Amino acid sequence: MDRRRQVSRAVAAATEPAHGRVAGVTSAARSGTILDDPAVAMRLSLAALTLVALAPAACGPAEPAAEVAEAEITSDAIDAAVTESSFLLTVLRAADEPAPDLPAARRGLLRARDQLQAFWGNCATLQVDEPERRVVAQLRRCAGAGELRAVTGTVSYTFAPAAGGVQVQVSARDVKVGPATVELLEATAVLRLASALREVRVSQSHLVYTGGLGRHVDSTLTREAVTTWNVLSNCYAHSGGRSVSATEADGGTSGYTLVVDGYQRCARQCPRAAMDVVVLSSADNTRQLRTSYNGLATARWVLTVNGVRAAAGTWRLDCT
Repeated sequence: MDRRRQVSRAVAAATEPAHGRVAGVTSAARSGTILDDPAVAMRLSLAALTLVALAPAACGPAEPAAEVAEAEITSDAIDAAVTESSFLLTVLRAADEPAPDLPAARRGLLRARDQLQAFWGNCATLQVDEPERRVVAQLRRCAGAGELRAVTGTVSYTFAPAAGGVQVQVSARDVKVGPATVELLEATAVLRLASALREVRVSQSHLVYTGGLGRHVDSTLTREAVTTWNVLSNCYAHSGGRSVSATEADGGTSGYTLVVDGYQRCARQCPRAAMDVVVLSSADNTRQLRTSYNGLATARWVLTVNGVRAAAGTWRLDCT
């Protein structure tokens, strides 16, 4: 089945009251974290993790299956942000200790190299450039784990001291990640460790990505993206904001903002939040697609146009 047919909608009648029933159409989605694999977590010590990915992985319902562009764009834009976070978290061990001098910086490079080798295995060729404080990972059909599966391409990491942690710049071009392609990734983040908390703060990011649903998404960070992981509870949270330019079905482009607030998930559990945590808004703010999670294996989305509900549905999450 064409994956673009897997994100579907149920249109509410204009006369239906707000509390009326909207027949939500469920489509399958995938979700996973590297934390869900104890063997991987053991190999990494500081396990990498991913946010929920809304890209469908199995066929949804039969007709009618009218597509909602905002649902597809949300899916691929979130998938892109998750991929960026995942690449950054595979070098989290570089922040095991501050790096104020060359010997400490060298130890950080070697820890990052070792973590990358442990995660990717023999499919990765790793090069360490000490003068440039850089580790380059050449990946060849790497199976990977979590969000980073079936990866081919080159990803480079450049490190520098930062207050209370380590700064890392990640760069990638034309990297295949499963059915998606990271056409361009340039991001700067600070990795910090504080007691049982591990934190990644992305301050700059430009990401060009073609997702599993075929949407070409060009996004730039507009609000600091923060991912925290509690190693004692194996739970993490994420917030951030991006401007998004997405290719429409007719070949044109449309502008959106994507905001994620208070997304939470624990290993082997479904995501949860007390509010709508993913909001995609059109540039003129007339159209909004809001996604909410309640700890169950489904995420609900509602599309509003000029403040009036126009469509609703659910994504089924593979998280239990």
